[in-house]
Amino acid sequence: MRTKTTWVLAFLSVLTCFGQTSKEYFDRGLENSANQYYGEAIKDFNAALAINPDYTDAFFFRGVARCSLEDYSGGIEDFSKAISMNPDYADAYYFRGSVYYFLLNFKDAINDFNRVLEIDPANTNIFLMRGTARYELQDYGGALADLDRAISINPRSPDAFFQRGLVNSDLDYLTSALDDFNRSIELGLTDANVYFHRGIVKSGLEDYEGAISDFDQLLEINPLDAGAYMHRGHAEIMLLESDKALADLNKSIELNPDNGGAYYLRAIVYIYRDEKGIACMDAVMALTLGYKAAQELIDNNCM
Repeated sequence: MRTKTTWVLAFLSVLTCFGQTSKEYFDRGLENSANQYYGEAIKDFNAALAINPDYTDAFFFRGVARCSLEDYSGGIEDFSKAISMNPDYADAYYFRGSVYYFLLNFKDAINDFNRVLEIDPANTNIFLMRGTARYELQDYGGALADLDRAISINPRSPDAFFQRGLVNSDLDYLTSALDDFNRSIELGLTDANVYFHRGIVKSGLEDYEGAISDFDQLLEINPLDAGAYMHRGHAEIMLLESDKALADLNKSIELNPDNGGAYYLRAIVYIYRDEKGIACMDAVMALTLGYKAAQELIDNNCM
């Protein structure tokens, strides 16, 4: 049975709740977001918006919290609402563009990044982001222009050099690509991707020993990378190291049995070892998996 004191305390608690302002809820939401309590932050931003439906920043920061919980459609909805209320909200365009990019919607991402630069030309991060999105859409000229600008602004950005290396590699500017990948590593980028792409470029420049060294580095980071075994096997073929190549290609196929390129390269090794029966089986498997170059190998060795 509740006492009179209990009822009074409950009543005061209700009054306190109703007495909170939208700013107080908003501030608490920011604090919860900073502490990565995103679910609680969203509740706070909801409460702020219930009191003040025109609270633009509450929409924006709720969008950030939603994206942190991988609710990307909810995040886009909130960023769009903030933009509709304030068409010059640069951060909302930036975050919405970043989400579009993450969702592989590069065209809409670029549109948002363009708008950021219209509002805030000093936002130098945008050139790297937009250049990367342009690269994904194979707008290599636009990508190079943006990445050149990003590097001129921040010549110590390993990510900008890496991304420019990808563009130069796709354009077959292999020496420039190698310079960019080298610089990105010098500046501290040492993840598996940079070693993979530098290894590919070194192979293209016929530096097969250098390529093998990069694939070795990659496999120390990720020993289950089927592509690294395949490309290292290719470099070993070019150095006539058939035993090493065969071991690597076997491992690549073990890790990814659907990789037609690995079967094709293994067929080449078996032909080199004068084991045409096995070579032809691998070549047929490569062709079955869509690796069309295997047809010529079959025509020349298996008919």
